[in-house]
Amino acid sequence: MVFVAVAWLGWVWELYVGAALFVAPQLVKYVQDRFPNVPWLVRALPGGIVKTVMMMFVGTWFAKLVATRIANPATFVTEGFVVLSIPGLVLGTLSYFALDGRKWELNWALRIGGIVVLALGVAIVQKVVAIS
Repeated sequence: MVFVAVAWLGWVWELYVGAALFVAPQLVKYVQDRFPNVPWLVRALPGGIVKTVMMMFVGTWFAKLVATRIANPATFVTEGFVVLSIPGLVLGTLSYFALDGRKWELNWALRIGGIVVLALGVAIVQKVVAIS
């Protein structure tokens, strides 16, 4: 990831911080079993396509927030690299506390909801639905 990102960012401090934010959850996996279990987080945290679509919304919102605060495009790219990794880091960190608990039972309502979320995700990617 660093070798790809350096082409756009250069060897700046934001590259190192962003890389550390991407690597940190991978290192935490080695001590995950020492974390306390929070059973209600198993149901609360999104997963699969719901997580992907939610991250599209949150990422777009964060990007717009950063864009309103930073006018220089070069600074936006480098600092955005760090800021835009924060939602994924938070969601990933919370998932380490959702080790064991009662999951949602699969029923027709959830299946239909999954199809709707999938359609929303496709519509966002195809720019049929705009996130504002």
